[in-house]
Amino acid sequence: MYNKSKIYFIGDLHLFHRGVLVFDNRPFLDIQEHNRVLIQNINETVKENDELWILGDLSWGNAEQTLDLLKKIHCKNISLVIGNHDTKFLKDPKVRNRFKEICEYKELRLDNGYSVILC
Repeated sequence: MYNKSKIYFIGDLHLFHRGVLVFDNRPFLDIQEHNRVLIQNINETVKENDELWILGDLSWGNAEQTLDLLKKIHCKNISLVIGNHDTKFLKDPKVRNRFKEICEYKELRLDNGYSVILC
């Protein structure tokens, strides 16, 4: 049986940003648990051949830290809409190569006829 891939959207992960635990009242003991659980939840939902759009503010970590966590996401088709916290780690070509697409704005037409604007 053919399984059609799905498109998923997530934003404001703020990996490695300790302040987000307080600012957003995120229920984690520390930033390591926060990062681990977010990646685990993505992998439990998004399958390898699905499409994942990250809508900005992926990480406060450096390029090496960010790439390490991106490699733990099983999905092969990850795209990034750049957020204001994403410019530092995107200078590294290894991080950039992990994404199928990187953009500041994107219009998508979904199979159900709806259009979405990502920014």
